[in-house]
Amino acid sequence: MNAKLKKLMLKFGLEGYGLYWYCIELVAQQVEPHNLTFELEHDSEIIGHSVGISKEKVQVIMQYMIYLNLFEGSDGVITCLKLAKRVDEYTQKLLKNRDTLPMMSGQNPTKSALLDKNRIEQNRIDKNKYRERRNTSNKECVTQSNSLIISNGRCKNLKEASNFFNELGHPQEAEKFFDYYDSNGWKVGRHSMKDWKAAARNWCRRIKEKQPSIVKKEYKPKLGCEGCRGSGKLPDGRKCWCWS
Repeated sequence: MNAKLKKLMLKFGLEGYGLYWYCIELVAQQVEPHNLTFELEHDSEIIGHSVGISKEKVQVIMQYMIYLNLFEGSDGVITCLKLAKRVDEYTQKLLKNRDTLPMMSGQNPTKSALLDKNRIEQNRIDKNKYRERRNTSNKECVTQSNSLIISNGRCKNLKEASNFFNELGHPQEAEKFFDYYDSNGWKVGRHSMKDWKAAARNWCRRIKEKQPSIVKKEYKPKLGCEGCRGSGKLPDGRKCWCWS
């Protein structure tokens, strides 16, 4: 066992060691005369389901294996060029053995080599088309997600805001809310608003918190003194000292 695999086992144990050889097996299964890309076509979700490991942990282990140069990663594509080197060594041995064998009648080595070259080129073209379709699909998903966030994050017009604030019981705040967020591009801080209705509910909640609470004071009549007996006036009409 080389030092890189030992590091992998020290960090992830038998899970990392088993995942490495499972990925090598997946790459080797795809190697054919017309498919010499040595690419790992399965994604982390499929691999995790097959080996009983979570998708997130598979991604972490794969990133560490790429860091150790056990695999190569570029533009989201994982390859194992070391396996290609082993295949090249095996192919060279086969070629040496073929040179020692008599050529079959009717076999044209030039034509055979040309067919192999055409198959490799066609396989490369097919791989590029597959990657383009995958990238296009990912971009469409991101675009749909962004359009959904924009549709939920922005209020269409003042009428829509007024109807919602009527439901919340604060119709007088609709115009203030709409003008405030429409002027700053429907953003909360530096980020785009994701749900304007949730922002409207928070707006009304803050208004309730700012409103001062009115406490009614109870009126307690003064008892007065013996001179006014609670009337506030003395018998001669003057104001009693107890009401001053």
